[in-house]
Amino acid sequence: MTEHNRMPARQIIVYGDCWPVTSAVAHLVRRFLPGCNCETAYRLPVLLQQLRRKPEAILILCLRPREHLFLFYSLRQILPDYPVMIISDELFFSDRVVLKVYGGIPALLEQELAEILIRWRRDEQWAGAHACAGQERWTPFCYLRSQ
Repeated sequence: MTEHNRMPARQIIVYGDCWPVTSAVAHLVRRFLPGCNCETAYRLPVLLQQLRRKPEAILILCLRPREHLFLFYSLRQILPDYPVMIISDELFFSDRVVLKVYGGIPALLEQELAEILIRWRRDEQWAGAHACAGQERWTPFCYLRSQ
């Protein structure tokens, strides 16, 4: 996988096969990264069009990799050029093999994302929701910025 820019995410594309999960992830991205442009896609032609329009975008795939080999195969030429992350409800060994074959794509379980959000919310309540002067506030999607 190529080295990616460490600037804050400005454009994010969320693609998935399950409307509620894809919409929820897009909502969370918009909530925690308010300055970014977040778009959703549910069909491959729409995703390809968005990727062509936004070559600097981060791609979040909300799906089970083992069920979408055709998607990874069709994106095999572009995946190394984009920072990509998988969010899935379950990850089997076969999913991890697919992710390894296509460049070592990082994955996050939906449960892990929920736990991160719960911890973040709890920390925000304890801190009084004030960020330190000159310090960027931590968000559940901060790792997207460092991809």
